[in-house]
Amino acid sequence: MASVNMSRSTGLKDYTGGIIDSKKCTDDTGHTITLIGFGTDKKTGKEYMLGKNSWGAKWGEKGYFKLASHMKYSSSGVCGWASNACEI
Repeated sequence: MASVNMSRSTGLKDYTGGIIDSKKCTDDTGHTITLIGFGTDKKTGKEYMLGKNSWGAKWGEKGYFKLASHMKYSSSGVCGWASNACEI
């Protein structure tokens, strides 16, 4: 597990399912989440990290979300997750 700060911009706020893989997120990392696992989407083959948010079970996928694990948009990762991660 890792605690990371990430952007809570459109990609995270409006999340309802799937894998967040957006250039819309900024590197303005003001929201802390916990990355708890990883996987590969069976339909698309995209690799993702599984995150737990603090916004409750009515948000996202019962309080969880999937975040693309690549670094192709930024060295900070999608929504800035890689800018200041720490292992917990």
